[in-house]
Amino acid sequence: MDLSHIELVIFDCDGVIVDSEGISARVFSDVIRRAGVMMDADEVFNRFRGGSMAQSMAYVESILGGPAPFDIPAAYRKESFEAYRTEMEPVEGIEEILKSLKVPFCVASNGPRNKIELNLQVTGLDQYFESQTIFSAYDIQSWKPNPELFLSAARFLGATPDTTIVVGDSINDILAANAAGKKCFGYAPDGDHERMGEHGAVVVDRMQELETYFNQILK
Repeated sequence: MDLSHIELVIFDCDGVIVDSEGISARVFSDVIRRAGVMMDADEVFNRFRGGSMAQSMAYVESILGGPAPFDIPAAYRKESFEAYRTEMEPVEGIEEILKSLKVPFCVASNGPRNKIELNLQVTGLDQYFESQTIFSAYDIQSWKPNPELFLSAARFLGATPDTTIVVGDSINDILAANAAGKKCFGYAPDGDHERMGEHGAVVVDRMQELETYFNQILK
C-alpha cells in the first residue's frame, strides 16, 4: 500500500469515531423482539454490523414472513437516539487522532445525518467536523458496500481515490473502499483481522496503532 501522498482521510462513524454499535445492537434487539423476532444484541451486532436499515429490515421481514406489525425503523430511531444521549462515548484514542491529523478529514456513514450529528455532539467530537465534512448515505441514497458514498465525499473535498485513506470497522467499509480505489485501514478491536486482511486492509487493534501509522506517513 503506497501511502506516500495522502490528501484526505475518511472515517466511518459508528465503531470508529463513536462507540455506538453496542448501544445500537441492544436497542434494535429490543425493538424487533417486540415484533416477534427473537435475536439478542450479539446476534444483531454480528448480522447487521456495517449494513443499512433496508438490509436489516429485509432480514427481519423474511423471518416474520411479511411486513412488521409496527414501524420498526421509526421505533428504533426514537429509542436509540434516547440511549445515545445518555450512553454514547467516543472510541478510545480517536480524539487524539483528530487533534493531530495533518491532512483534511471527514466522516462518511451509512447512518442518517441527524444520527451522525447527534453522536458527534454528545461525545464533544463535533468540534472537529463542519457540516460540509459530514457525509450520510441517506443524502445520496447509496449505502456501503456501494462505493459512491466514499467517492462523493472525496470529490466534494477535492481529493482523488489514490490520495484518500478510509478508516472503517466493518467488511462493508473495506469493500466500499476497495471498489472506490481507496486505501483502507480496518479497525478491529474485537479481533476480526482475517476477513479485513483478506480484502487488503491494514488492520489495527487500537487507535494508538493507527495514530502511529498516521504520524509516520502523514507529514
